[in-house]
Amino acid sequence: MGNLKQIGILALAHLLLFAGVTSVQAESKPNVLFYLTDDLGYGDVGCYGAEGQNTPAIDQLAKEGTRFSHFYVHQRCSPSRAAFMTGSYAQRVGLASVIYKHKEGPIGLNPDEVTLPELMQTAGYKTALVGKWHLGEWEPFHPMNHGFDYFYGFLKATEGTEDLSLVENRKELKVPVKKTSGQAPGMVEAAVNFITEHQDESFFLLYSDPMPHAPNEPSERFQGSSQRGDYGDVIHEIDWQFQELMTALKELEIEDDTIVVFTSDNGPPVIRQSKEDVGLTGPLRDGKWTNFEGGVRVPFILRWPGKVKAGKESDAMMGLIDMLPTFCEIAGVEVPGDRVIDGVSVLPQFLGERKSQPLRDVQIVPGATIIHDGWKYYSAKQTPYNKKDPSQWGSFQPAEAGALFNLNEDIGETTDVSDQYPEVVKSLKKKMEAFMAELETTSRPVGDASNDPDKNFKLDRSEVKPGDSGEKKRRDRKKKGA
Repeated sequence: MGNLKQIGILALAHLLLFAGVTSVQAESKPNVLFYLTDDLGYGDVGCYGAEGQNTPAIDQLAKEGTRFSHFYVHQRCSPSRAAFMTGSYAQRVGLASVIYKHKEGPIGLNPDEVTLPELMQTAGYKTALVGKWHLGEWEPFHPMNHGFDYFYGFLKATEGTEDLSLVENRKELKVPVKKTSGQAPGMVEAAVNFITEHQDESFFLLYSDPMPHAPNEPSERFQGSSQRGDYGDVIHEIDWQFQELMTALKELEIEDDTIVVFTSDNGPPVIRQSKEDVGLTGPLRDGKWTNFEGGVRVPFILRWPGKVKAGKESDAMMGLIDMLPTFCEIAGVEVPGDRVIDGVSVLPQFLGERKSQPLRDVQIVPGATIIHDGWKYYSAKQTPYNKKDPSQWGSFQPAEAGALFNLNEDIGETTDVSDQYPEVVKSLKKKMEAFMAELETTSRPVGDASNDPDKNFKLDRSEVKPGDSGEKKRRDRKKKGA
């Protein structure tokens, strides 16, 4: 099946060439810097109302571009990344849960999936992933097997251990390594080097920042810089990383030729596990691990000089699943037609074009929630923090199956109005049932390397350096009373 995908991609490339999409034309296409954070909340950024922590670089992006208020993701890491890569709901591609190597075994993003970076390659883009992957820790699922020309980031590369390795392409650089220990080693430098190397070509760079995922361990220069402990300090560090990338674009004089996106894979933890790990979701309810708005609605800021209006705000509904068809349209690439793609191109929304009906009028968490025309319906009970034990809920409360909220008037999902609007409940329930019936017949399998004799990573380990997992750093800081 993997060979069939390769044949399909090659055929698409030939069609593009036949249509006159040459490398010269590809060079004139905008670069893309897609900055994806890990567990950043709707209220963690200054321009979304953050208090106690500052994000001047990200806020400047909003001044120079458009800030979107209704951007949706899945509630956890692997599902959101699968949606970004495939343009499909995670449940459609078999990745509804987070991939834990020691639990699920050798699974990951199916090699038969046609991914966004693969499609960008057909349009002449050089592609890179810097940072977190989390879509499979085995050779068939290596990022370079899914469309990235360059990879610098983190993989659980050693059989029999949960330690993370720092990997560049197919060379293991350091093990173990702690990805959330400040400036995750060398990420900024790797990204700037990639941008510099391909400044005269069109490039697609996914900067997948592993922060502010807990445990929060800001670099020394940022420790104590916020009013919100280690979490706020890490937010400052994210803003610094983002500024470094923007500075590189400016110094290379390609800032105006680059689409820049800043967003998050899901909301943050909001019930305390420790003093450092609580994020901000602003007016939204609950956070990570839940389908409440605080778990699935995140910041999204877009800058595209000459195309996207500066200093604007948009309430257009869109999500990570829409990025594949949108960037395909920008790059001049056809969306795969041999499978169901849930995303739609939201390029008109990017450009600020208002229509009587938005391109995306329904947002679904399969089997759980559906949002339509400002109404949010829960087809299954949602517990706070995704915990069934009420003693762990704190001040948070569940939403019962059948609950209905009017997001236009009640963004915090405080009042269940299902009794007042039974016709809306009936309509949304019917929509969910129809969607789930369709999903059952058109879903695609997760990648499974169980029977692959060569499933372990083929990495060059000739110059591996020993690393510090971060435990010693945490112990030392505790001794200092940090």
